[in-house]
Amino acid sequence: MPPFIGFFTKFYVFSALIEKNLIIMAIFLVLASVLPAYYYLRISTLIFFLPTTKRIFLLSNSSSIGHLISIILTFCVTFIVYPFIF
Repeated sequence: MPPFIGFFTKFYVFSALIEKNLIIMAIFLVLASVLPAYYYLRISTLIFFLPTTKRIFLLSNSSSIGHLISIILTFCVTFIVYPFIF
């Protein structure tokens, strides 16, 4: 999703493939990136478009995230967002 690093990486790879006339490979990679986009947008849909009571219900029934996993997740998100900020 723009403006994160993964978006620009894919954009430059697709641009290079199209410049080298590798259109079929570019189409295949675009289709391969649609599947992860479905999952990303599903999470956004759950967060922003469900009523608060249903969101709380979904979050309360999910498995709890351990302390170590939440630290690792914070670390990873920081390094994804950090290049965009600076």
